[in-house]
Amino acid sequence: MGEDRQNKFLQELVSDIVTKNEGFTDVKYTITKGSNAGDNFVGIIHRITAEGRSHDNKKQVMSFIVKCMPDSQERRKQFGSNTFFDNEIVFYDQIIPTLEEFQRERGIPDQDRLNSLPKCFRTFINDDNHFLVLEDVSPLGFVMEDRIEGLSAEHCLMVGRELGKLHALSFAFRGQKPEEFERLSGKVVETIFKSNSRPGSSEHKSSSSNNVLAALLMKVPKDSEYVQRFQNFSDNFMEIMIECVKGSSAEPYAVICHGDCWTNNMLFKRAENGVTPEAICFLDFQLSRYSSPVTDLSYFLYCCTTGTVRRTVYDSFLKTYHDSLSQFLRALGSDPSKLFPYSAFKEQVQKFSVFGLGMATVTMQLFTNKTEDHVDTDQQAVNPLSMITKISPLDNPVFVERITDVVFDMVDRGFI
Repeated sequence: MGEDRQNKFLQELVSDIVTKNEGFTDVKYTITKGSNAGDNFVGIIHRITAEGRSHDNKKQVMSFIVKCMPDSQERRKQFGSNTFFDNEIVFYDQIIPTLEEFQRERGIPDQDRLNSLPKCFRTFINDDNHFLVLEDVSPLGFVMEDRIEGLSAEHCLMVGRELGKLHALSFAFRGQKPEEFERLSGKVVETIFKSNSRPGSSEHKSSSSNNVLAALLMKVPKDSEYVQRFQNFSDNFMEIMIECVKGSSAEPYAVICHGDCWTNNMLFKRAENGVTPEAICFLDFQLSRYSSPVTDLSYFLYCCTTGTVRRTVYDSFLKTYHDSLSQFLRALGSDPSKLFPYSAFKEQVQKFSVFGLGMATVTMQLFTNKTEDHVDTDQQAVNPLSMITKISPLDNPVFVERITDVVFDMVDRGFI
C-alpha cells in the first residue's frame, strides 16, 4: 500500500471516533511514526493526532496509536505477524471487556479497578491487514523508560502490584464463574513456544545460546558450574520453555498472562520529581497466554533489571506482587488463602522462574542494543533473527553483564 493511500486509510480508521463519538468538526490529521528501530519487531506503529473544533468551537485534540502488520509479506511470515495480531485483537475485544464487566459486577470502584491498560477504540481486520486503534497515553505524561539502563526498584514494585491485580482477575473469575473462565482462557493461544515454531526460530535460539555461553566464558572458567548448568538448559531449551507456557503445567494456578513483560511494553507516569513512577500503562498483548503467573514475573525480573537492582528488590517484589493479588482477590469477593496461598506461589516461583532465563537468552541481545545498532525491520527482513543487530553482542558490555548476571542468579537460586 502506497504511503498516501495508507495515510488516507489510517485517517478513516479514526475518523468515526473523532467526528461521530467526539463531535469534532474541521478535523486535521497528522500521522507520524510511533516507534523506533528495535522497539517493535512484528508490526508497524503509527501515531495519529486529530485536531478539530468542538460544538462550542473550542480547539480539541485527540491522539491515537494505530498498530498494523508490516507491508512486507516476507516480514509477516518471518515474524508470524498474523498470529500475534489475532491474539492481541482477541485480548482487547474479548478478554478485557469481560474482566472489566466482572469488576463492575463485583462493585469495584473505578479508581480501584485494573486501570493500567490503554483504551482500545476499535479493531479491524480486512483481507490485507489487521489494525488496532488504541489510546495514546503519552499526552497524559506516560513515557517509555530506558530499556538498556534497566528499571529501578520503585518501577519493579509498581509492576509487581499491577501484575498482581491483572492475575487476581483470573483467579477470582475462575473461582466464581469456572465455566465462563474456561471458555475465556481458551481464547488466547501460545504464539512462540510450540512444537511447530516459526522458520528461523531454531537458528535464533542456537545463535543466542552460543552468545550467552561465550559471555559466560568471559566471566568464569569453562568447567564452572554456571557454564555446565546453562549448557544443560540450552540443550533442552525448547522442551523446557514449552512446558513452562502450558497452562496444564501450572494448574490450578494458571492465569491469563500479559505474556510480553519487558520495558518497552510498559509506560510510566512520573511524579513531580521526574524520577519516581506514580502510574503504569501496560502495552502489547500479542503474546498473551494462559500459563503460570510466574512466566510474567520471571520474564520481567530477568529481562528488565540489572543484577544489582534485582538482588536488592527480589524478595520485596515477590511479596508486593502477592500482597496486591491477595488484596484485590478479597475486594473481588474471593479468598486468596484458598485460591493462591503464598506457599503455592513460592512453589510456582521455584518451578517456572527458569522461563526468565529462556526469555533472556533469546531477547537480551535485542533489549540491550542501542537503537542505532538495530537493523530497521520496517525497511528490510532479517534472517536469522539474531542478525537484527548490527554488532556482535559480545562487543556490548551491557549485554555481557546483564546476561551473565541472569545465569548466575538462576544457578544460585537453584532454578537450573
